Amino acid sequence: MTPHYDRYYQHGDTPHDAGSPNPVSFLAVPGKSAFDFYVVCQPDRLPASLQAQWRNLVDRAFHHAFEWVGFGAKTSVGYGAMTFPTTGAPPAGAPAQDSAASLAMPLSGSSVATEVWRGATLTYKKNTGEIRAFIKGKSTAPLKNDATKTFGATLGEERLVQLKKSAELKNVAVEVEVQGNNLRLKGLCG
Repeated sequence: MTPHYDRYYQHGDTPHDAGSPNPVSFLAVPGKSAFDFYVVCQPDRLPASLQAQWRNLVDRAFHHAFEWVGFGAKTSVGYGAMTFPTTGAPPAGAPAQDSAASLAMPLSGSSVATEVWRGATLTYKKNTGEIRAFIKGKSTAPLKNDATKTFGATLGEERLVQLKKSAELKNVAVEVEVQGNNLRLKGLCG
């Protein structure tokens, strides 16, 4: 991220292109990284109405986050999307549950669907080399680096040149992987 108009936003100056943008670094974890979530609760500190059901509420909150929200920042462009583990066994090194009711909560089941977008528009950003697909107000996360090259090769030379030249390619059928609010461009459809 690089905010370009900090003098405008923070000090009331007029927005202009002569400012000095300040890059803001943020941590990005590689795909397929594994995480363990631990929730610790002291039920005796909860209202009586929640003491028996807190685990179910936390479980539902995690399911919602995995399925629809994501974790961390920039989830609308694909960061923070996660899937549930495939096994219900607690990970190695997980703390044992004790009388204070600490919870190493195994989560199970994740839905990943595939959609075909017929009549989609592909866009190409010349400055970053990113490719996205758009249809009816929906947008995929951008393909970057090697993913852009791989997808570009499936377009064929003529369509790839057209996309790069006009920054847009209309009426394309694409396959999109849907997981919660994360939409990922997988490839072209015949």
